[in-house]
Amino acid sequence: MLAFVFIAALYETIVCTLCYPISLYALSVLFLGIPDNIATAKMIISKNKFGARYLNDAKLRAKLSLYQSFAVNLIFVIFYTYTSHHYHSTWFGAVAVYDAILSFIRFILLKNVRQNLEKEWQTYRLCGF
Repeated sequence: MLAFVFIAALYETIVCTLCYPISLYALSVLFLGIPDNIATAKMIISKNKFGARYLNDAKLRAKLSLYQSFAVNLIFVIFYTYTSHHYHSTWFGAVAVYDAILSFIRFILLKNVRQNLEKEWQTYRLCGF
């Protein structure tokens, strides 16, 4: 309905005035239903062996998060490096260096994630500086 108001350019009509409260109501109902949908999704995921392990194992979630962020940072490094060379931009080059540093930090964390606790804390302190 709101899309119709914008497409038809009915900005100062009664249709527009009625559209906003209806849209607010629809959005409120949608957001109020999200916690129930999340609980249902968690219940469905927990029935699967791998899903239950993912939901209950904090170390696995942390490791998967590190792998995911490392991959995303590498993609950004490649993209910004290409963009800086293509457009001869120092700004994109600086962002590429920043993302490369983040990727290096993630790599150090990934390399030492399965070692003993003391070694992990040393790695965390190193990456904190």
